[in-house]
Amino acid sequence: MSNVNLRDSEYEVINDDNFILRVGGLRISDGAGGTSFELNSSGIFDSDTTIAAVKAQITDSLGTRVLANEGDISTLQGSVTTNTSDISTAQGNITTLQSDVSTNSTSINAVEGDVTTLQNDVSTNASDITTNASGISTNASDIVTIQSDVTTNSNGISINTTAITALGSDNDSDKQASTLRFADLEGQIGDNDSDIGSVQATIATITSDASTLAGRVTQTEADISVLLSNADSEVVQIGRLRVDADSDSAFIQSLSLTAEAASAALTGILADLDSDGVNIQQLRTDLDAEIAATNSDVSTLTSNVSTNASGISTNASAISTNATDIGALETQTAAIEAGMDSDRGDLLSRITASATVIAQTFQQGAQAQLTGVTNQRLRGPGNALQGIVMMTDGSLTHISQVVEVVTAVAGGTCKAELFKNGSATGQFMTVSVAATGSIKGTSSITAVSFVAGDHIEAKLTHSAGEVQTSNHAVAVRYLEA
Repeated sequence: MSNVNLRDSEYEVINDDNFILRVGGLRISDGAGGTSFELNSSGIFDSDTTIAAVKAQITDSLGTRVLANEGDISTLQGSVTTNTSDISTAQGNITTLQSDVSTNSTSINAVEGDVTTLQNDVSTNASDITTNASGISTNASDIVTIQSDVTTNSNGISINTTAITALGSDNDSDKQASTLRFADLEGQIGDNDSDIGSVQATIATITSDASTLAGRVTQTEADISVLLSNADSEVVQIGRLRVDADSDSAFIQSLSLTAEAASAALTGILADLDSDGVNIQQLRTDLDAEIAATNSDVSTLTSNVSTNASGISTNASAISTNATDIGALETQTAAIEAGMDSDRGDLLSRITASATVIAQTFQQGAQAQLTGVTNQRLRGPGNALQGIVMMTDGSLTHISQVVEVVTAVAGGTCKAELFKNGSATGQFMTVSVAATGSIKGTSSITAVSFVAGDHIEAKLTHSAGEVQTSNHAVAVRYLEA
């Protein structure tokens, strides 16, 4: 690459092959020690100089510079574009920040609203906890009552079970006795049936014999009739027949006596059967009544057991329901407490983030000895008897004092009381002066509010005129709003 060095140059193109370059000094070189061209003393190339070569080198050098300048221009344009983009981005960021500021303002307002809501929620949760505690107490009382009912029902079931067992045992004994009695009666009935069968057989035999005899009597009467018709020839036969008839009459009389005896025996048996039937019927009636009574007792006991079982089931259901309710209440209480803890934490963090409470103290005192004073003013900063003027709003919360008791009085006190704008607030603390020496004490008070500009001071009062104290120091704690 050739180099072109120009100093105080003036370039003029004449035509495609000629140009005039007027400079204070010009040297064109190929940069490698090759051909160089010098201007004459007038600063003009000689006519025989190879104008084309010089032009080519100058054009090449100027073109290079033009290209370089174009590259620089392009770079600068790119930088301008970049800067324009950065400016646009910055403007966007500014807009975003402005929006964020607006959003943060809205969020601050929302947080303030949330603080109020959380305070209300804390109050509501406290009320819910009180209600749940009452519900738990009521459920606990119900559980105790139900447990007592369960115990009573269990005792009732035990008594009923014992009674059922006893009745079952009595029924078994009655059934066993009745079974034995039935067996005995059935044996007697069997014996009576056998006797009745024998008597009936005897009666049947007697009836058959009587029928036979009646037939024979009929036949005898017929024979007698025949014989009477043949009296003469049949006298002997009649005598024989009479003898037979007498014999038959005696036998009939004997059978009649036997039948009467059998009939009397049958009557006795039937009477016994009637008596046994009455006894059996009475036993059946008594047994039926006993069974009915037992069944009634069993039914009653079964009903009681069913009722007790139903009561136990109801109580168990109630216990389960109460346990579920208690579990639900405990879960709800735990959730409420957790919510309250969360709300408290959130509220505290938000309050801490949105406001800072500053606790400070101021002191007043007096070294001089005081005797029997009332509303004695103390000196504040700068040894002045004016107290202090509050610079912000806030509230007074605590008082402490230290005194040296010179003359003690039994039951005596030294009271440090707060005054606001010259008026007593009614808030004070006392120390005993019943013994000499250094006495100190501190106490919280009902908060006394103040605003910026209020005048606050503490004053001393002895309970008796003989009390003497010295080296007094009173400190008051206050919170800035």
